[in-house]
Amino acid sequence: MADNDHIISPFMKQEMAKKIGTETYHVKSCHVVMLSKPEEVSKIIIKDVKK
Repeated sequence: MADNDHIISPFMKQEMAKKIGTETYHVKSCHVVMLSKPEEVSKIIIKDVKK
């Protein structure tokens, strides 16, 4: 979850995630987290795949 997102508020994203029962990860980033923090996103994806 991009904590510095000004497009969709982090609170709103957190509420949507709760509704579908998913786990969330927080990254200090803008709306397009996969472009601004690709290494952090990759680490999260790899960590989740290994579960």
